[in-house]
Amino acid sequence: MKQIALPLALFALAFPASAEVCRSATTVWQEAGYSMRTEISTRAERGCKLIKQSIDGAEEEGVDCNCDLIIDGREGHFRAPPAYQATPLLEICFGPEADPDSYNNTPWIKVIED
Repeated sequence: MKQIALPLALFALAFPASAEVCRSATTVWQEAGYSMRTEISTRAERGCKLIKQSIDGAEEEGVDCNCDLIIDGREGHFRAPPAYQATPLLEICFGPEADPDSYNNTPWIKVIED
C-alpha cells in the first residue's frame, strides 16, 4: 500500500501549479431588479481575455480585448461591474496572457468576489 501512496502523493504535488493557468475571478451584483454576473479568466484567445457574463442566469461568453469588463460587441447588452468590485477582474484582464495549449481541456477555477 505504501508503494502506491508515495507515487500518488508525488504526482499530486507535481501538478497543482498547472491549474492556476485557468484561474478566474467572478463578481455578482444586483441592478435594477436583475441579477448580474461577470467572470473573467486568465485564459486568452488571440491575445484577449475570455469573459463570461450573465443577466438572471442567461449567460454569454466572449473576449474582452479592451478590458472594459464587458464582452466585446455586447456593450449595449451587458454592464460593467460596480467599480469597487472590479479590481480583481481588472488585474486578471491586464495580467499576462495564458498559453492556450496549457488549458484546452482544463475547467475554470473560480475565485468569487462578493
